[in-house]
Amino acid sequence: MRAIGTTSRILTAAVGASLWAGAACAQQPEQISIAAGPQGSINYTISVGIASLASKYAGVNMLAIAYAGSTFSLPLVQQGDPMLGVNNGGIVYQGLTGTGEFNQPHPALRLLSTGSPNTISIAVKEDSGIRTAADLRGKRIAAQYVALRTCQDHASAVLANLGLTWDEVKPVPVTNIVTAAQALGSGLVDAHLCASPAIAALREVNVRAPLRFISIDPSPEAMARARKIFKYSEHAALLKKGAMGWLPEDTYMLEFPWVLFVNVGLPEETAYRIVKAIWEHNDELGTTHPILAEWTPARMVDAGVGVPYHPGAVRFFKEKGAWTPAAEALQATAPK
Repeated sequence: MRAIGTTSRILTAAVGASLWAGAACAQQPEQISIAAGPQGSINYTISVGIASLASKYAGVNMLAIAYAGSTFSLPLVQQGDPMLGVNNGGIVYQGLTGTGEFNQPHPALRLLSTGSPNTISIAVKEDSGIRTAADLRGKRIAAQYVALRTCQDHASAVLANLGLTWDEVKPVPVTNIVTAAQALGSGLVDAHLCASPAIAALREVNVRAPLRFISIDPSPEAMARARKIFKYSEHAALLKKGAMGWLPEDTYMLEFPWVLFVNVGLPEETAYRIVKAIWEHNDELGTTHPILAEWTPARMVDAGVGVPYHPGAVRFFKEKGAWTPAAEALQATAPK
């Protein structure tokens, strides 16, 4: 079956909010691009927020460029064009090591920062009659995510968490998170298993056709089943009613971190200034979207992702006393 949507590169771009404070002088800010997800995705929202902040405070003019998914964008960051990207920590680790959806390593990838937690569960229409895991049997489920294979891993992990397999549902191929949301809204699928209230495309669907989120099973046994599929879902998180401005009710979701990653060739001073802007103007970052309110300094160093940091980020975190022994040990594993 042909995938819903297109896998071609999306060229729409979002310009950072303003030029560097010294733009009035003859020297122009450095031009940098950041690989974002498709418009309407959480990835895109985070990328635009970071681009805006960096353009204002880091001495760069940062442009967020939308791509259909990590299948396209991550290899381009490995090549150095664009130099930065936003994705979940699991997919960047897979890219670095050549595991999961990637059949070869991408040794130039490094982190600038870990950040807000990503949370996913199951979205269905409020009037669908789907209220439990058992109700999903035989239903049409968004699947494959040809431009964003990590979402297929997430959906598979959610099914495993609920004690189900793909053989018990009807997979419907989609391209990415946004086309999955559109398919749910149009009635082409009954459920979206890589869904978060932070996804703008789902919020738009909710305006036209109210949605409901179904909790994953937070029990240790169910979480163990999920981790066999997607090893980066560290725990179940309870999101309260109203989360991201509209979550209909308290919902348990799988949680794992978003990260800002970069090609190791980005100049050290540029990397340092970008991390410094996120750290020092963190309150302003959080005003751009509720999910960015959780991209706090306390979250910015996390050795658990398994991806070494860029030297410019290491220098900044050491100055702030935020660098940890675990991060230092991880740094020793960085590809040469």
